[in-house]
Amino acid sequence: MTTRLERYGTGGGIAFGAGVGGTAGALAGVGSDFGVVVAFGVVGGLVTGGLVGRFADERREREDWARTTLTYAVGVGIVGGVLLGTLTGWMVGGSLPVGAAVGGAAGVVLGLMLGTSLVAVARREEPPGDDATTPPEGPTGST
Repeated sequence: MTTRLERYGTGGGIAFGAGVGGTAGALAGVGSDFGVVVAFGVVGGLVTGGLVGRFADERREREDWARTTLTYAVGVGIVGGVLLGTLTGWMVGGSLPVGAAVGGAAGVVLGLMLGTSLVAVARREEPPGDDATTPPEGPTGST
């Protein structure tokens, strides 16, 4: 059974992956193979979003879940980006190291976008508590 954060992650991953993949393809100048790059971005975003969403949901009860979720998201994004970037470089007849580098950079961006959006969604669902992010009640001290 999928969790709410996993669904948010996969859905957001599709949109973010298409955007990040398209941007990376445009910056790398792939030209006529732009659709391949965008498709790989969508696939990478879908997989990364699902993995990060599941990871975030399983770790929500821990104290440092937000930091570890962001770290995990960037790590998964880098690994997926390097793999898909290398594959893209091979498919479009480009340089494999350049494809890996561009894919890795795109993976970092994708991981940060997915990780921060999932942390924001999870925090929005939490009941208000007495943590540091909850503003104090009462007068603000202005006279």
